[in-house]
Amino acid sequence: MAGGTFAYPITAVKKEMNAGFDAVIADNLPDLFTHNISFQPYERKSANILALDSIDDIVVVLELKGEKISGCFIVLGYETGLHLVSMSYRANDNNGIPTYEFATKEGQGEKYSRYIFWDTGIEGDYITTKALLVALQET
Repeated sequence: MAGGTFAYPITAVKKEMNAGFDAVIADNLPDLFTHNISFQPYERKSANILALDSIDDIVVVLELKGEKISGCFIVLGYETGLHLVSMSYRANDNNGIPTYEFATKEGQGEKYSRYIFWDTGIEGDYITTKALLVALQET
């Protein structure tokens, strides 16, 4: 991570977020993938809201449901970043929770549908990998 770059967790409910990829297939270009994520954060502190309202060009690491083995942490936006597509808030919709959406910019793409974040060292397991993610938040 470059100077001025931060990693921090976003508090959201898995059922209220969506993430994934789309294949972009063209006859005259290599196949690429666009990544996307939308989420509804439960932030109430003004500093956290300000940070969310001003983020762009992000890389997202998601923990998937299921077994805690290699492949349970995926990375979206690794090569090109994810950029703000929309943010909306309506006091009487979604229990007053805003929605943020990020995606790969048009004309850009990623080589892979998703990347795997996993510690492959001797101690490569879920606990070690999760500790690496927590350490990114502290830098």
